[in-house]
Amino acid sequence: MKKILLFLCVVLALKACDTKAKEENSVADDIEAMRALPSYELLQGVVPTLSDSIKQVLIIPADVACPACRDKSIDFVKQHQPSTLLSILTSAGKKPMDKFLREKEVDTSRADIVIDSKNYCFLKDLVFMKPTIYYIENKRVVQKVELVPLNIDEELAKLRP
Repeated sequence: MKKILLFLCVVLALKACDTKAKEENSVADDIEAMRALPSYELLQGVVPTLSDSIKQVLIIPADVACPACRDKSIDFVKQHQPSTLLSILTSAGKKPMDKFLREKEVDTSRADIVIDSKNYCFLKDLVFMKPTIYYIENKRVVQKVELVPLNIDEELAKLRP
């Protein structure tokens, strides 16, 4: 009987240690994920007057993104621009950007669309080859979502007003 009780105590002790280790790993993973997010200041590098009302930033690489995702993102911006969303169109030069804007008939006079023809977003690792949404809370980037064919419809639907 004593051996059974001793065995149960050892098993429970090991289980408790394992649970604590998993919790510590989870906290470490969360901290690592937060370090991987860009700072709010990097977004201000593109848009110095980034308003406190902006809760999402959609960055669309105009010249290198998958055409299907890029076009869906642009169509969303043209049709459903919520007041809490800022859209940044980025490209490696003024000529490719101008051509893209003409082809897609994007109204660049809108205050909620920013043109990054110097490719700052790419140079600062804010975007690579996929449209990307950054969620902002209290002047902190809290989430980054890269848009791919599998998630683009769902993620853009979340942005609708």
